[in-house]
Amino acid sequence: MPKRNDVCWCGSGKKYKKCHMDFDRRIHERKLAGDEVPSHFLIKTPAQLAGIRESAKINIAVLDYVAEHIRAGITTEDIDKWVYEQTVLRGGIPAPLNYEGYPKSVCTSIDNVVCHGIPSPDRVLSMWTAPPYLTDIFPIRQECSVSARCRRKRSVWSRWRRKA
Repeated sequence: MPKRNDVCWCGSGKKYKKCHMDFDRRIHERKLAGDEVPSHFLIKTPAQLAGIRESAKINIAVLDYVAEHIRAGITTEDIDKWVYEQTVLRGGIPAPLNYEGYPKSVCTSIDNVVCHGIPSPDRVLSMWTAPPYLTDIFPIRQECSVSARCRRKRSVWSRWRRKA
């Protein structure tokens, strides 16, 4: 635990007593009462929160692009290509790519398959296929998972979009 006049652990540059000392004291009291409390590692700084917001904007834009272009006859490989191109175009990095050897930029699941599949040129979407389930993870580990139907023309994610 920092001392009162030390610089705060959050990176604000303020003295600990003027920044997080009261907060940490209340958290410590909850811990002594037997409650499970988060570590400082889970508490985000303003810069980290800005990064999360930026990755969410990229994620929504990429998913909107996929929703606009998805149709019967495309493959999950096409979806992977779109996700890669649109993510890089917007300044992001598709984190699944090469993560522990994963070869693609997105995970796809079709026909309500529980585990995520690796996109393939052999997996073609049809009008009767259950919607693909897409997972896209960005550099700060923000994850967004959605279902998109081949027939749908408008974005299915617009209602979650926040004004910046």
